[in-house]
Amino acid sequence: MKLATRCNHPLSIFHPHMREISFFFERNERVTGNEVMIMAYFRTYEGLHAFSHEEGGVHREAWSYWNTEVMSKGKIEEGCMFSNMHETYQAPAGKWEDIYVNYHPSGLGAMTYKVNVDWQEKWARPLIDARKGLLRSIKGRMAVSAGNDKDIYGYDPYANEKA
Repeated sequence: MKLATRCNHPLSIFHPHMREISFFFERNERVTGNEVMIMAYFRTYEGLHAFSHEEGGVHREAWSYWNTEVMSKGKIEEGCMFSNMHETYQAPAGKWEDIYVNYHPSGLGAMTYKVNVDWQEKWARPLIDARKGLLRSIKGRMAVSAGNDKDIYGYDPYANEKA
């Protein structure tokens, strides 16, 4: 799910509502724009629904703030300066991909999940090296070939690396 808010008011991110709304987003890597966004991954639709509707949860708190402080009766004209959106995708396992080459992880690549390491809870990012082997080509990554496709154009910086 991708969830974002944008301010179309001339004050942009300096509008008091944007300050409050941005607190509902856990972290913002870049705060220089007029949009705040969070990407979240849920294993099931039921998990997404539970997050969205959990009493006392951050999404419900932000939703209530939006309805009562931004778009409430008497504030509609000012509230129309703000936009909300979400996109929800349901994709079968192994039928999506993100590529990051010399690029900071963002979008799904910035997702983390909890793992237990030496009986301690830690956060991990599931990015992997896809320079060689089955993961080298999109057909290999999407499990529609054996991964021996020749889809390199121009210089191949990994040609001399051992598999």
